[in-house]
Amino acid sequence: MSFFCLFVCLFSFLCLLCVQVEVKRARPKEKRSAAAPPQPVMGRGPVQVDTKKVFLGGLSRQTTKEDIIEALKDYGIVSAQVMTKKGSEKPRGFAFAYFDSVESARAVADMHYVDILVSSL
Repeated sequence: MSFFCLFVCLFSFLCLLCVQVEVKRARPKEKRSAAAPPQPVMGRGPVQVDTKKVFLGGLSRQTTKEDIIEALKDYGIVSAQVMTKKGSEKPRGFAFAYFDSVESARAVADMHYVDILVSSL
């Protein structure tokens, strides 16, 4: 096997391990209403976050809460919850991350996208 072929195989494998997920602010249920202002367009200024909870969308089925915590440990993550379908343990493709402060949650939400290294492929 040539070095180039080995490099391409290794690069392809590593690309499968890293997943880019979308980050949005999480609005508490009591603040949701039909008259709520529209969500800001991603990439156009800072996102207003007034909660310690952040939504992570576009997760792979293999992403675990430990993967999320590892990816966001520098931002003061306290815990993560990967949402699963009722009656089964199949992941729904999104999660919530909980931070130690509103400022930490705002910093993550302002990134709009986060790369998460999936450890269980």
